[in-house]
Amino acid sequence: MQNNIIQFGDRKFSLYRTIRDNGKIDVDILKQFWRCDTSLKKDNMFYFCNEIPEIEFEEIEENENQLCDTGVQRDSGDQEIDLPSSGSQEG
Repeated sequence: MQNNIIQFGDRKFSLYRTIRDNGKIDVDILKQFWRCDTSLKKDNMFYFCNEIPEIEFEEIEENENQLCDTGVQRDSGDQEIDLPSSGSQEG
């Protein structure tokens, strides 16, 4: 199912249903029934939609993109490292 996008000013909406206004439509009931948060009307048509939230983001600086030094030593190859089992002691 392909959703249509409606742009209204700087806001965007995902279109769910359109119906022609016949004067007997209870918009609030239909919004609740179809789980839409917005209804728009143009040229005797109702457009039932959900607003697409605007994404807020923060730019990551190059030095923030590096891994933090955790103090854990890592093996540099694909070698297996034998770890002592938790219940046995070597001696």
